[in-house]
Amino acid sequence: MKSRAISILFAPPSGVVTSNVRNVDRPDLMRVLRSPSRHLDAALATDRSLPAEPDAFLRHSVREQARLQRENAELRQACAELTTAAESWIRLYEAALARANAAEDVIAELTQRTQAMERAS
Repeated sequence: MKSRAISILFAPPSGVVTSNVRNVDRPDLMRVLRSPSRHLDAALATDRSLPAEPDAFLRHSVREQARLQRENAELRQACAELTTAAESWIRLYEAALARANAAEDVIAELTQRTQAMERAS
């Protein structure tokens, strides 16, 4: 089993994901996925056909999945914060640009008045 798990880790990715878990084992697998533990549940302890401890690869996968979910949530939060900051900077830039354009228009108008007054005098 360990050699198969290792070969799966280093095998090129395939388009289809399969499982070696039988349908009758799925409820117990779901219990392990919900609360991974080194110790066996009391309900599982009575069934001697199940292993005494979940597979190490399964525990690693569960921990990795939980870590990835946390990182994904953190990245989504960071993305939302960066989007908000970018939108704020865009609004600030647009306001500054509008003020600069208004100031440029005032300068152009004053320049025209000055030139007109110089010609008249």
